[in-house]
Amino acid sequence: MNQPPISQETTSPANMLAHYHKSANEFYMAGNYRQALKELKQALSYASTEQDIEVIESNMRTISQLVQEEEVNTMESPESTVEEQGNEMPLYQNKMLLLTILVGLICLTPIVMKCIEIFTPKPVAQVQQETPASTTPQKTEATETVSTANQAVAPVVPEGMITGNGVALRSEASTQSAALTRLSQNEKVEILEDKSQNAGGYVWSKIKTTSGLTGWVSASFITQQTTEPAVQPIAENTQATPTETTTLDQTPASSLPASSAATKKINAAGVSFRSGPSVSQALITTLPAQTEIEVLQSATVTADGLTWSQIKTSQGTVGWVASKYITE
Repeated sequence: MNQPPISQETTSPANMLAHYHKSANEFYMAGNYRQALKELKQALSYASTEQDIEVIESNMRTISQLVQEEEVNTMESPESTVEEQGNEMPLYQNKMLLLTILVGLICLTPIVMKCIEIFTPKPVAQVQQETPASTTPQKTEATETVSTANQAVAPVVPEGMITGNGVALRSEASTQSAALTRLSQNEKVEILEDKSQNAGGYVWSKIKTTSGLTGWVSASFITQQTTEPAVQPIAENTQATPTETTTLDQTPASSLPASSAATKKINAAGVSFRSGPSVSQALITTLPAQTEIEVLQSATVTADGLTWSQIKTSQGTVGWVASKYITE
């Protein structure tokens, strides 16, 4: 990725910081983690405030971890497997044994059949006695049955939707376990175990993707969508019963005002906007100061020494930022 030349008018420390930080974000989004790390090192040399240094060092730790994962994946090679070959006895060495067994079966078959014929008891003839049917007419009582309409309710299907972008699907309920894949925002999943594990400061849910992949994700990134149970009729009344219908006055229900989330602003420049409540989560973008946001969950998660809030930008992107960068 070729970088545009920097003019002399934009060589101030603040402009150089913004330039290298933006370049690092572009390389990160393109998957070039090594070049993104180099750009962040350049940006660190121009950082002058503790806030800028904290943000850049946090991003460098995240990208360094991704670079190490790439190196480990490159060095891994499939283990060679050796198949053990069993020593099979050739069939022709047992030819005489098989022939002996076959001759024995042929010779013993008539003897066995004769013994069965001798020792099997003969069936005794049974005398069936016919009894005249009763000529007395039986009195039948007419019974009136009324079947009620029963309804069977199908089980509720637990479904959910991923609320973040690049959410890690892990093999175990831990941030230290391997990431099987990354899930996209609004991706539909099936919830197998809802909030069944608590590890590493997170509550975990076991899910299954549409492609059949099973793993664990943080429950804070799942919005549960319950499918309404299907009602199926089992039987209907066989006899119509007149019913008295009463007309009821229908009074319209009072409309309740919809609750609106709090709209606030970012109080610093270059605030990291991440896919999850941790500095190890993927960086979606950086937010400039005075950016208007919608707070979905205020200060609900604590991780890496920071308190995190889930927000939504004006473009509709949902993610997490440190709560201290949000104007109260």
